[in-house]
Amino acid sequence: MEIEEVIKRGILHIINENEKEKFSMGEVNDHLISNVIISERMDFREIFSRAKPILRELGLDWYGV
Repeated sequence: MEIEEVIKRGILHIINENEKEKFSMGEVNDHLISNVIISERMDFREIFSRAKPILRELGLDWYGV
């Protein structure tokens, strides 16, 4: 599975679990790490740069990094 799909699933999980439309990218990162979907060593900036187009595609807002 491509990393973009993994990130998208993480974002959708957070939205469904918390019924949020706005959240921090740190929440996405923490979810992916805690569920061993990505490594803690993976560069957060890389995750964020891949997540931005996904968030736009889903029509979602995020804050912070």
